[in-house]
Amino acid sequence: SYPAGAFLLRLPTDALGIPPQWFYLLCVAAMGAVITWMAPARLRPVAVVACAASMLVWNSHLGGGTDALYLLFILLGWTLRRRFWLAAAMIGVACACKQTAWFFVPFFLVLVLREAGWRRAAPSLAVIGAVFLLFNAPFIAAGPGAWITGMVAPMTHPLFPYGIGVVSFAMLSHTPV
Repeated sequence: SYPAGAFLLRLPTDALGIPPQWFYLLCVAAMGAVITWMAPARLRPVAVVACAASMLVWNSHLGGGTDALYLLFILLGWTLRRRFWLAAAMIGVACACKQTAWFFVPFFLVLVLREAGWRRAAPSLAVIGAVFLLFNAPFIAAGPGAWITGMVAPMTHPLFPYGIGVVSFAMLSHTPV
């Protein structure tokens, strides 16, 4: 029920026999590196400590979360937005990894519109869509109905508890919350 990028980008490490947790840990480390690199020089030590101490990130990663992959590409797209094609391609890769990334696209386009105008915003959407299709086209062609069913599964199938807050008590214990 994920777009093709969710598993295609992991293929090289899977082929080498590297466990998925290590792949996602590399994504977490790459995000920390980008955040540290983008921080002002005087705040870089703080950025390193903040990234290393983020319990939300570690709980997600150690709990088997795969969000680090698409969030890495959202972060890269956002920070590289002055490089029009590269930024849009990064957002497109994020969209090709997980449906949640799709919700970032309107905000990214508004940011590009405000900073660079329509001449950059409209082509950005085209690049995002093209990259998404590049990853997913073979699977769409092989079975359009199955692909659509998989893509909308998170929105159409019964929900299950997952997340932080009150629902975490139900996930971590036998209490009927």
